[in-house]
Amino acid sequence: MIQQQFKKNIIFFATIILIVICCITTISCNRTQFGKKAQDTIVTHEFPNTNWAFEERVLTFGFDNSDSTANYQIGFILNYDKQHVTMDEVPITVTLEAPDGMETFVTSTMRLKEDNPEYMKEVNGMTELEVVAFPKKNLNRKGLYNVKIYRKADKADNYGFNKLSLRVSKLKND
Repeated sequence: MIQQQFKKNIIFFATIILIVICCITTISCNRTQFGKKAQDTIVTHEFPNTNWAFEERVLTFGFDNSDSTANYQIGFILNYDKQHVTMDEVPITVTLEAPDGMETFVTSTMRLKEDNPEYMKEVNGMTELEVVAFPKKNLNRKGLYNVKIYRKADKADNYGFNKLSLRVSKLKND
């Protein structure tokens, strides 16, 4: 009788533990970098030989928008070697081109050597810097959007860069 009750208790606690593990796994799988949801659109450009070459000073990323009523956050994640990068900062211009050809642009500077834990983190020994170009942008047209990032630095090649990723995050309605 006692053994039977003991077995029921073990099965009950094992079931509870399994449910908790499943819940934690489900929640953690729905998250990506910087707390964004996994449904974000991410398009990545990798730099050959860790060189953001002069020939690649303009990078174009395309993504499809199917919801013309939503607001989005549009930004970049730069992955680089903070110890070996050959620049302290990268001035950029970001242009968003709508399917109808209309363009919006912003300028910014990616500060590579500063310590800013709000926008930087270490991933596998590399630094990831998040730059938000458009914090809240309504993409009021359906179709293909192009985002161009223009590096306004000098004409030299720039080493220490691994990849640059565009991230488009759908914002919750206010």
